[in-house]
Amino acid sequence: MSTVFGEVADLYDEQRPGYPLEIAEVVLGYAGRPPATMAEVGAGTGKATALFAGRGIAITCVEPDPRMAEVLTARFPSVTVAAAPFERWTPPPGGVDLLTAALAWHWIEPVTRAQLAERALAPGGTLALIGRRSVHEDAGLGAAIRATYARHPPDAGERPPLPSWAVPEIREHTGLTDITTWETAYATSTAAADVLRSVRTLGPFLRRSPSVQRALLDDLRRTLEAYGAPIRTRVETAVVMARA
Repeated sequence: MSTVFGEVADLYDEQRPGYPLEIAEVVLGYAGRPPATMAEVGAGTGKATALFAGRGIAITCVEPDPRMAEVLTARFPSVTVAAAPFERWTPPPGGVDLLTAALAWHWIEPVTRAQLAERALAPGGTLALIGRRSVHEDAGLGAAIRATYARHPPDAGERPPLPSWAVPEIREHTGLTDITTWETAYATSTAAADVLRSVRTLGPFLRRSPSVQRALLDDLRRTLEAYGAPIRTRVETAVVMARA
């Protein structure tokens, strides 16, 4: 699991949007019973923790980066932080009732992650994976931004939507059942300056060298200034759920 986000932990917490509140109701409704225990994989600064905190659930946040964990514990002092990658975390005896991961599942080794999730769940427990992507309403601007990234390699390309790869993986490599998905979307309008600040919290940006980061930011700034309008995007959120 990556720890690059700790380099910008405060900015990450400031700029990254939260998650639609109805996600908690969907997940808890799917679970069918109030979970007593929950573990969150790659909890970061607690953006998704906020969905389940204060509901009487004993929450363990599995977060390997101490810089992210510091912000997380300041926001949610009652959660327990396990300072380890998910691959090296030991679940409690009997497993947890709910295991979640928000924008973190792709950082864990394929196949292994699904199997580790199955082992971490109590009988009848729920796995809930949250994914999100932003689609530019102006297709021309989206193409221009992709071209800007491509001028400053390495460029990993766009990650497919979560259900397209997580569902087959769970189905093929685990005995988890009742696999289902839920999706929602909302529109946003963001000033160019805030877009540039948010870019500095993204994995594809942080994994580039400092010199490439600077060049990419300057190039993106010119691209957005040439556009000359608020950046309108459609934020699509998907939740993949399965039962042990």
